[in-house]
Amino acid sequence: MARGAVVAVEDAGVGFAEDEADRLFEAFYTTKPGGLGMGLSISRSIIDSHRGRLWATANPDHGATFHLALQGMRRARRHHNDRLEAEAE
Repeated sequence: MARGAVVAVEDAGVGFAEDEADRLFEAFYTTKPGGLGMGLSISRSIIDSHRGRLWATANPDHGATFHLALQGMRRARRHHNDRLEAEAE
């Protein structure tokens, strides 16, 4: 059985339309006035590099929920050049 963690963060903002869902994680896409559109794109890249997943769902009334899932790590081991590496389950 694989272990890991799932975190969900819900906000009470204006949310997003269903047709925006696919674009939320694109670089330079923003729904905020003056926003850069980089935060979610960078976050997803970091999480992807750790073999995780980041996604968003629209809340029924308002706001959105962002979900983050990461795989569990079994143990750390010394790499041949003395760096610690984690082994994924």
